[in-house]
Amino acid sequence: MFRYILLIVFSLVAYLMIGPPVGSADIPKFEAMSIDGELVTEEIFTDGGLLHFFRSTCGYCVHEMYNWSQYKVDHPEVKLIAVLHKQSLQQAKSFFTNGIWPFDMVINDPNDLLWKHMKAEYTPQTWLISSDLKVIESYGVMSQEDFQSLSLQLGPI
Repeated sequence: MFRYILLIVFSLVAYLMIGPPVGSADIPKFEAMSIDGELVTEEIFTDGGLLHFFRSTCGYCVHEMYNWSQYKVDHPEVKLIAVLHKQSLQQAKSFFTNGIWPFDMVINDPNDLLWKHMKAEYTPQTWLISSDLKVIESYGVMSQEDFQSLSLQLGPI
């Protein structure tokens, strides 16, 4: 009996620490400004896509950009939306001035609404979102295997 209680307690703690299980989380309603000055809402994901927390001062984030660029060449139909974390649009603009970046859009989350809702813990973090605004899969720092797995997951969106 004690073993089952312990299992339930650990499961509850894990849920609270890492967020809702994949498949049960929805993207919340939100409004954000893009780096181009466009107002963006959750409607951007009506065809599914990738929600990617990014910071230009994050070494892992910058390191992944080459792989994201290649991913976009292979999957141009998949929206890749970068959400700036702990960085203003003004701070990020200098990083994105050349226009050569893999993201379809870079948006700001000034009140950390998306960050808190997704229970994000670090940058980079990425979520594959279905067309009904559900989380299909989540990823931390992306390895080559993660990019391959992500390509295999594209069918459900």
